[in-house]
Amino acid sequence: MVQMRRWGRWMLWAVMGIIAAGLILIAIVVIPIITHTDSGPSTPVLDGSVSESVAASTGSDGRDRTLSVFAEDGVTPADLSAVQPGDRFVVRGRGFDPAQGIYVAVCANPGDPATKPAPCLGGIPEGATEKKDASANRNEFIPSTWITDAPVWRPFATRGYDSETGEFTAYLQVPEATAEGLDCRVDTCAIVSRNDHTAAGDRVQDLLVDLEFGPTR
Repeated sequence: MVQMRRWGRWMLWAVMGIIAAGLILIAIVVIPIITHTDSGPSTPVLDGSVSESVAASTGSDGRDRTLSVFAEDGVTPADLSAVQPGDRFVVRGRGFDPAQGIYVAVCANPGDPATKPAPCLGGIPEGATEKKDASANRNEFIPSTWITDAPVWRPFATRGYDSETGEFTAYLQVPEATAEGLDCRVDTCAIVSRNDHTAAGDRVQDLLVDLEFGPTR
């Protein structure tokens, strides 16, 4: 009888421990999302630092960001005037907030810096639903990339930031030009950086480098 009571207490403590751990995990995930303060849209920079393969902005958070697109060699500025599905580009960012995750993908350009660039091609970044080694950076070319250093999300993301100053690299393979609600052969589209789901309403890290799809081959 005494052993049964002890066993019952151990089971109760174990259940309470599991519940407490679950509540802590939920708090770690949810609290940063619901307490995030949007910084507002960034102001595009229109000077000699901007070209057809580079976008730059000054954010209301005081950060100067650039998004640069290169050919597959990572050196030659990209020609985005007639892209085709399967084309590969290296996308580099500077000045981003490494405390906030971002997505890099081909999305609709809404033409308004206060509006979220959406919808996007390429779907959910590959591996986003599968936990993996948090220290590993995927260098293969894929249709969309998730970059974050947040400990909770890093095991599911494609890559982390390259530096504490907000530099990153994404390897983008252009997906098919159409997706549900979007046809990039008709609609204006761009290679886009934007905050991930933890700050989806915050436009401060939105940068867009316009591209055009060439004729169907």
